[in-house]
Amino acid sequence: MRVFFALFIFLLVIASLAYSQTTIDEPGIPLNGQVEKGSWVYYSVNLNVLGDLSEDDHVSFMLTSLSGDADLHVSITGNPDGPPCTNCIFSEDSPFSEVQTLKKDTPGKWPEAGKPFYIGVYGYTKASFTFNVWVSTKHVTLFDGQPQQAVLVSGQYTYFTYEIQEADFSNFSITVTPSYGGDPDIFVSTQTDKPSRETHEWSAEKYGFDIVNIQHSPDVHPGSKYYIGIYAFVDTHFTILVRDDRTDARIVEGHTMSDLVEQGEMLYYVYENLVQQRISISVEPFATQGGDPDLFVKFGSRPGTTPGSYDYSKRTTGDDSLMISHDDSKVGFYYIGIYGYAVDTKYKLVLKTEEKNTQLDDGATVSGSLNAGEVDYYVFNNGDAFVNIMATLEILSGQVDLYSGKHSRPGPEKHDKKGFEISSSQLAIQYHSPTDATKYYFAVHASANANYRLSLSTNQTVTYLSESRLNFDNYVPAGYYRHFIYEAPNFDNQDVSITVYPYSGDVDLFVSTEYKFPNRQNYTWFSDNWSQDTVVIQSQDPKANGKKLFYISVYGFREHNYFSIIASQSNSTTKLTDGATVGGVVQEGKYTYYAFNVAGYSTIELNVHITSNGDEADVYWSRRNPKPSRQDNEGRSLSYGDEILTLETYSGTIYFGVFGTNSKNGNPITFTITVRTSFVTLYPSGTSYLIHVEKGQYVQFKSYIGSHIENFVVSATLVAGNTKLYIANNGSPANETNNVLINNDWPGNAQLVQHTDKEFKSGNWFFGVYGEEASDFYISLSGYPYGGWLKEGVPMTVQAPIDGTKMMYAFWIPYAKDESAKEDFELSIQIQNAGSVDIYTNQDYNVEPGPGESTNNSTGSGDRVMIFKKADLVYSRPLYISVYGTQGQKDKPTIQLNIARPSVQKFLGQDQPQIVATKANSYTYYKVINSVAGKDLTVHLESCTTNPSPYAYISATSEYPSANTPDTTPSSPFTAVPHEYIQTISRRAYAEDTFFVGIGGVGYDSSYALFVTSGVDSRPSVTDNKLVDASKDGQLVLGVPAATPSARKTEQFLVYSAFTVEITKDESETNFFTACGIFNFGTLAGQIGSNSGVNFPLTNINKDKKYMVNVIVSDSNGLTAVYHPSYIVNGKISDVPNPSGGPDVAGIIFGLLFAFLALALIGYIGGGIGYKYYKGHRGIEMIPNIDFWRMVFTCGRSQQYAIFDNERTVNTSGFGSTNATAKDQEQQPIQSGGYGSI
Repeated sequence: MRVFFALFIFLLVIASLAYSQTTIDEPGIPLNGQVEKGSWVYYSVNLNVLGDLSEDDHVSFMLTSLSGDADLHVSITGNPDGPPCTNCIFSEDSPFSEVQTLKKDTPGKWPEAGKPFYIGVYGYTKASFTFNVWVSTKHVTLFDGQPQQAVLVSGQYTYFTYEIQEADFSNFSITVTPSYGGDPDIFVSTQTDKPSRETHEWSAEKYGFDIVNIQHSPDVHPGSKYYIGIYAFVDTHFTILVRDDRTDARIVEGHTMSDLVEQGEMLYYVYENLVQQRISISVEPFATQGGDPDLFVKFGSRPGTTPGSYDYSKRTTGDDSLMISHDDSKVGFYYIGIYGYAVDTKYKLVLKTEEKNTQLDDGATVSGSLNAGEVDYYVFNNGDAFVNIMATLEILSGQVDLYSGKHSRPGPEKHDKKGFEISSSQLAIQYHSPTDATKYYFAVHASANANYRLSLSTNQTVTYLSESRLNFDNYVPAGYYRHFIYEAPNFDNQDVSITVYPYSGDVDLFVSTEYKFPNRQNYTWFSDNWSQDTVVIQSQDPKANGKKLFYISVYGFREHNYFSIIASQSNSTTKLTDGATVGGVVQEGKYTYYAFNVAGYSTIELNVHITSNGDEADVYWSRRNPKPSRQDNEGRSLSYGDEILTLETYSGTIYFGVFGTNSKNGNPITFTITVRTSFVTLYPSGTSYLIHVEKGQYVQFKSYIGSHIENFVVSATLVAGNTKLYIANNGSPANETNNVLINNDWPGNAQLVQHTDKEFKSGNWFFGVYGEEASDFYISLSGYPYGGWLKEGVPMTVQAPIDGTKMMYAFWIPYAKDESAKEDFELSIQIQNAGSVDIYTNQDYNVEPGPGESTNNSTGSGDRVMIFKKADLVYSRPLYISVYGTQGQKDKPTIQLNIARPSVQKFLGQDQPQIVATKANSYTYYKVINSVAGKDLTVHLESCTTNPSPYAYISATSEYPSANTPDTTPSSPFTAVPHEYIQTISRRAYAEDTFFVGIGGVGYDSSYALFVTSGVDSRPSVTDNKLVDASKDGQLVLGVPAATPSARKTEQFLVYSAFTVEITKDESETNFFTACGIFNFGTLAGQIGSNSGVNFPLTNINKDKKYMVNVIVSDSNGLTAVYHPSYIVNGKISDVPNPSGGPDVAGIIFGLLFAFLALALIGYIGGGIGYKYYKGHRGIEMIPNIDFWRMVFTCGRSQQYAIFDNERTVNTSGFGSTNATAKDQEQQPIQSGGYGSI
């Protein structure tokens, strides 16, 4: 009886323990717990501790699994039961951590008055966890090194409190890491308990992961509180962690945790392993930040970096991961160290545990045997979100079930899918596209002894391409393929072209008629260029083996790749869509045809952008002829490169023919083509399109900006004219009345929008470019972390961030067949407003260039050129370019980038002066678009040194004009300025809209300013260019007559800048006649803004020295004019080097000597003639010392000439005719008849 009673008491105690319940008295305080596998831990929270809540307030239940996998269940009737729970208002059994948020007004889910919430934590495995309940009206308390998870709705805040506990408080950091996407921002304050974007002392607002580092302050002491506001830019599930830099932080199993480790330092984490199991640990640097974190692990204590101080380590460049096997794992605490190698590094750390599993490969089959109650686990690592996943289990004997999930232990109690019967002996699980790019786990559970065979495949649906029809919006991740099929029925007599055009990222193209899924190893034709790829297959190509069905694979090269693809046969017609950009290809001497349907009367604009450098194509159009050509068309555009065609047309179909005019290397000419009636769709890839806008009109552009974009820049880089940029983000076209941002900078509009800007939001953005005058411009949209692509010789305007983030650009260094084809590349960097910009470059795909991660860099606030030597370049690989605005500046700097080889034409924007260098005996070439046809096109060259300016040559037909090319107009010196410092050239434009300029042809290196304009000169003008002495009261003052703003400009306010330079002789020592020469040689003496003439007080002038002085006048666009220089001699201003007040000793001595010599010569000649005349000499004999002068002028042979005169006689009467004999002729004296003598 006693034994029975004791057993009863024991069971009662066990039952009471099993159902013991912890009452939560203070919301927002995390509670730590542990639960055994298959067991429960219970909590309750009474409504009165939640406070007075409004209908909009909410309560959150948050379970953070630190080790193992616990599930969250909530009830309002009693402790949760199950699993599965039958009395719960909700149950969360997702792997690892769970969260639920509940509003007070949610029907049927709020406790009755006086009753609590009942919370149960169920152990799916043995687990340690942190549980928290909080309400939206109160703060959540954070503890050092203990992570907390939360969810937040877009546009709302959640508030946390962190209290300093120790007297020896050090520096600490606050990190938020989003899970499943999302974008939490951090705001911190010690002054307000609800910090926000408007009120805070510290903040971090980058996309995704954010970190705030707070340095130790002597004012901080134990008990001091920091208030933290987390704002959700979009719906967000996140992990927040506060850690002292000495703390071992707990790691959350199965969730990414991010932080920043400084170079040479180590941050530590700790993980409690509760059972023997496989442990996977991985760390990777942020793809957009670079860096190199190394991974060290030790059981029981902190690891070091030296051998023997750690149990496991991984120290490769970039990502590091290691696996502790099931048999090697230990129960207890593992310490993880992340070491910053080389540079400060932001990283992502993930720890996962798994049962012992087998890796499944696509298309593979594995076999297994199980006893009753046993389980086999498998894992498939899926990196392609656009595939179907099919797992098939063939039961050979016995009885088994198949389960799957994205957690490592799927089973009867927790799984995403259970196998369904497809036959009496087969089970299958299928995940339909789109899937997740993550690990998929499969478990085979045996209820009786069994043998089985498991197979897995990803059967992607192959897309069939229609003839000449663009297939839009395709996506492929890095390392995966998209598959297509195209049938060419007329392949016997028509070529096939296949073009893939990436909107962002980079893809490669593989084609075959033999391999159904061609790839990088098995293909017949391929193209792996950067950006657009095209394969042209000639009709009856023997490699096709007589087949007409083409299998196509598009391979993803970069992390994310979006693309369009089109396949067509020659002579076919591709239908264009309004605003869509299509990749195209045409052979030299052949046509590619397009059609566009116009719904109603409108203006349409066709833009053809040549993507193969140096090639040319022409465009012909017609309404009646479906195949417009050079011989049969209704209009054409011939622009030697990019084409713009604007047409007024009515409803119906209009046809275009693109003719391959010239292929530099014989390869197909590649291009993109866009037609629009209302707007053009832009993609954040930086590709530039040449656009025309009339005065007073808008051109509208549209783009979808995703929440993952950190920064983007939209720019209108002017070729000619003047524009204003309007930006709207409300889904409607941008204009003067609908906009969130306006940019009217010159020469070109560039606007940076950052994720942290109040204007930023994801969705459709419109960009309206307004023509202040008829204008040509390049439009581009560049987004980071994508890279904007630069085209050789085409300028791109960029605005640089000044918050430590960057903009990324890239340029493809083209293939060079041998050393002779290689050239240097020059990157021109022109600052368009005041500011400093740092440029970093490399050719490493895995490391974005930046401080400490570049092979070339250039910093500063001035215009400059970066030269990339051919010997240092890797050809057929991109050059990556990072642009940073130097931190600490007030305004974001705007620059213009232009990269090209010296031998390649560069686009030259009108009314945009730039400094250029040309090597001796060589030329620099430009292309000018003249939108003001019929007016003069004028080119000005101004030397920046004391050498004469190089020569300029203009041609409408010769692409590389020089002194020796036909149809070329040469420049001539501007005579009002000495030393040929300025060369000018004007040419009547007539109907031509494109001109070519060559500059050079001199035997010395040249540095010069280049300026081109058409019509009215846009620079200020100086009618009275004489600087005068306006000194008074002993003060040296320079008087400057008023300049006149350009008639093309509306502002009247000008800035006058005075410069001086000391000289020892004259103006030949320096160049003070051109603006860039003055900048090079002069010292700024003063600057005054005025709409009239000005007077400059000149100080620091030494009266014993001589100076030149000049003034540059500039308008708000930076365009300048220069006065004629004056001189300062003996402390006075004069327009001549040596005024009367200052004796020129050398000149006086030279003048006196010359006068003396002149008087002596006059005396000698006059006295000599008089004396000879007195002696009776006449004629030539009167010259003094006549014999001496005869000898001088006959080189000593005067006697021979005298003998000749005496012995040779000829009768020359009758103008040279004679009737005398030869003998008589020899004896006749010469008679010249008065026509001179010999």
